[in-house]
Amino acid sequence: MDALPQPYSDAHPAHPAFCIAPTGARGYRSGRNVEDANLYRIGHPLAQRIIKECKAMPSPPADLTFRYGESGKTISILQPHVGKSGWLTLSLLTVTAFDTEDWLLFAAACEDGTDLDADQCQRLFSLPATESQHPPPPETPPARLRQDAQLAQQQKAVLARLSEKNAALFESEMAKLEGWASDLKESLEHELKEIDRQIKEARREAQLAASLELKLEQHRRIKDLEKRRAEKRRGLFEAQDAIDSRKEQLLDQVQARLRQFTSTSEVFRLHWTLI
Repeated sequence: MDALPQPYSDAHPAHPAFCIAPTGARGYRSGRNVEDANLYRIGHPLAQRIIKECKAMPSPPADLTFRYGESGKTISILQPHVGKSGWLTLSLLTVTAFDTEDWLLFAAACEDGTDLDADQCQRLFSLPATESQHPPPPETPPARLRQDAQLAQQQKAVLARLSEKNAALFESEMAKLEGWASDLKESLEHELKEIDRQIKEARREAQLAASLELKLEQHRRIKDLEKRRAEKRRGLFEAQDAIDSRKEQLLDQVQARLRQFTSTSEVFRLHWTLI
């Protein structure tokens, strides 16, 4: 099964756009165990500025030769494609609903009729490469159609993943609200039962009281307990109203997430050869 595309975030640092990391005294480094340098990640203002400027730069079709034999690496998913060439496209999918998420979608079609999946496309960019000074060969319509089909399939997978994530989030939040409501109701009902028991006991003691003063004392106690009981009942109703209000907010948020707007833009397109 082809790997699903990854969201455009710092959780996915393998993309070539994330490899810019100037080092030196108090420079920038990416990766783990960073010392004597600033941690470089996608959310850093420097990274955001670089990405913004790179996205604004023109990216006409190029012809790249990826040199697997010079990499010193063993990348099993690329080995079957050594000696092949084809076309590769990177597109940016933006999904806007309750919030906005960006996804990078790779698609590649070999000239021999086979395709590269997203993982294979990404691993290409871990190899040394050289750019031809000549224009790339013309892209055939079948290759373009195969890449378009790959991108459409990945976009469908992204939307399905977001739908599953939102559904899980909704179920989790609703379960929390239901649990909160249940715990609150049980707690207040327990307190109400205890107050009812104290009222019943105070009334019995009032009936058995030998003097008017003791009877008056017990009736004042009963009145105070009844006041507390009324306050607890109001608190239960208010808490239920608050829970109902939170449920309504949650439903509105889910409804907003269902109103998705998607847009795609091509980041770059290139002809590639793997040697």
